[in-house]
Amino acid sequence: MLHDVRMRRAAGGMLPAHEAWRPMLLSMILGAHERIQALEQRIASLQQQILSLGGDGHEQH
Repeated sequence: MLHDVRMRRAAGGMLPAHEAWRPMLLSMILGAHERIQALEQRIASLQQQILSLGGDGHEQH
């Protein structure tokens, strides 16, 4: 998450905020959201691959 803060530091500096933590928190939340979206897309892709191979996604081990 620190990487996300560093990447958005310039934009955060443009926000009028009396509390410096708010732009940092926003950067962290946006970074987490981007990672969650990427994971959701990857999961959907893997589910499609399983279905295309004939699995129903509910196999028991």
